[in-house]
Amino acid sequence: MGNGMVGNVMSPDARTYEHLFGTEHIAEQLGAKSIRGGLNTLVAEGASFVLRLGATTVLARLLIPEHFGLIAMVTAITAIAERSKDLGLSTATVQRKELSHEQVSALFWINTGLGTLLMLIVAASSPAIAWFYGDHRLVAITLALSSSFFFGGLTVQHEALLRRQMRFGQLACIQIISTLLSLAVSVWLAWQGFGYWALVWKEVARSVCFAAGTWYLCRWRPSMSVRNSGIAPMLRFGGDITTFNIMHHLSRSLDQILVGRLWGAGPLGFYRQANQLVSVTINQLQFPVDYVAEPLLSTLQKEPDRYRESYRKIISALSFAMMPLAMYLIVYSEELVMLLLGNKWLGSVAIFRMLAIAAFIQPVASTGGFVMVTCGKSGRYVRWGIMSAISVIAAVCVGAYWGPLGVATAYAIRNYITCIPFLRFSFRDTPVSIPLFFEAISIPVFSSLLMGAVLMGVSPQIEASHNLLKIPLSLLLASSSYLGIWLLFPGGKQKLAELSSYLLVTFKTVPHGKK
Repeated sequence: MGNGMVGNVMSPDARTYEHLFGTEHIAEQLGAKSIRGGLNTLVAEGASFVLRLGATTVLARLLIPEHFGLIAMVTAITAIAERSKDLGLSTATVQRKELSHEQVSALFWINTGLGTLLMLIVAASSPAIAWFYGDHRLVAITLALSSSFFFGGLTVQHEALLRRQMRFGQLACIQIISTLLSLAVSVWLAWQGFGYWALVWKEVARSVCFAAGTWYLCRWRPSMSVRNSGIAPMLRFGGDITTFNIMHHLSRSLDQILVGRLWGAGPLGFYRQANQLVSVTINQLQFPVDYVAEPLLSTLQKEPDRYRESYRKIISALSFAMMPLAMYLIVYSEELVMLLLGNKWLGSVAIFRMLAIAAFIQPVASTGGFVMVTCGKSGRYVRWGIMSAISVIAAVCVGAYWGPLGVATAYAIRNYITCIPFLRFSFRDTPVSIPLFFEAISIPVFSSLLMGAVLMGVSPQIEASHNLLKIPLSLLLASSSYLGIWLLFPGGKQKLAELSSYLLVTFKTVPHGKK
């Protein structure tokens, strides 16, 4: 009964959707599929980044910091509900070795019910949120944003099934189209003088478009027959993931809550935009890696040697791209903020620089999380989340006394102090080790630091009448110096060739009928 069978006969629904649940065919070309999936996601993130960056540049000039601060006041609080809307059941669907139609249907109705409940709770909380910040405009903003929880609940299992089948190209299309349409709505409304409502309807439009896209491309439809579906282990696993997500996002939202409560919408607007610019830029590379690593490493959880080698490749590629990018953001903070946001956002520069310093180590350090998840150690994942949240909350509370810059500084210090203890905790009893981690990131760390020194020494000599010209010249200098320094290290050329080979695999011929 729990596996889509009536006696020994498979139900019609189970036969229709059986191809969505099995993963045996994926193992045939696991390496190529994972790399191709990573590139598809990277392209989607890159396209979305360009779209968001262009829209941000326009919106920052059409709107004022206070408008962005108003939205951040609400989303800082609702982010906690946002991260609990799927109960960790999307991860459970991706991670589970065997899956049935009845199980996914049961999870779908749970996610949909929870999304509806969260929408009602957030809507009912709108007066309290407005009272907390002392701004009556937040009532209407909260009511509008609450609808996104309903649409989010509808998409959890459809997106998870697409990820389980590693259909990242289709997910990339959904992401790009939903981003394009929502940003178009936002820019048009801002141009028409709707103020902060342009940012509100951007979020609502994105949720609606993403839901429509996932339902169109994933033709799975839930059934009402979900009794005895055997989802108890998946609920326990998902509960651990949800507990972690709530703790993590509570700690990561507290910075904006405190800045908004203590310093007001204007300073919060500066902090939010600096945070958005750094996180959006960094996420273009981190998100594709995390997104693909989870199903890939979950498939290898019973093969420690292959798991270890796959993790080494993942973190080598991640650090190779992320660390020089973060270093570039540190050195050219002022030029980037002035170019993208304009002169009225000068208050974001120092915050941007400090958050970029925090981002230098954060992406690679966070890989301990998906190691625990893909090794099935969800209980430890929760404990890691609690410890991480406590350290972030303590840092943010101390830093809030000195305003937005104090919060950013305290968060950066916390990232470096906790890095090794948290990695040691994460890697215990898994195929991964601390020596493997540091061996994989050693060349990127030193190459990026030396690249930063070169940029700081040469940057004053780059003569350009406008940042629009200085940025391309500095990017050319940064990339050439980084690669040149990389090649000077023992084994650097070999490692660089190895990283390049990962990309070449994706261009191998794919058997007909397989995408």
